[in-house]
Amino acid sequence: MVDWHPERLAQPVEWMLQHPVSPRPFAIIRLIRFPAQKGTVAAWYRIVTWAETSADRELVGWCLSHRAASEAAWDFFRAQSSWQHAQAASRMHERPGGVPPRPPAHELLLAYRAALREAALRDAALHEAALHEAALRGTAEAPRAREPREGALVLR
Repeated sequence: MVDWHPERLAQPVEWMLQHPVSPRPFAIIRLIRFPAQKGTVAAWYRIVTWAETSADRELVGWCLSHRAASEAAWDFFRAQSSWQHAQAASRMHERPGGVPPRPPAHELLLAYRAALREAALRDAALHEAALHEAALRGTAEAPRAREPREGALVLR
């Protein structure tokens, strides 16, 4: 007899992402399949913020792979955390009017990733300048490139 169970037919279509020290998830990724050209099916992964009800969730973005969706969700988490820390550090909660509303999730993600790209480009430019300076001095060994920060986008 074949060892088979209907459970083998089940396929995951939704994932909740939760930081290990947080009691609540921060994002939900859902696999959505759309009819595509010539009878094929296109798979997309939609990332939304986590909330108790679907109506309270906010779109973060769409990706073509689960890996890219997970990275986008993690970058959103880090962007949101950075925004919250910046608001607390500026003591906005003590000013008249209080803390300004958080930007939309997709805008927060785009701004965070743009800042990472800018930092990576700045680091690359500094390294290139150091290499050029070492070549002008005739130094045998050029300075080593720094390892990218955790979560940094590496542009190649």
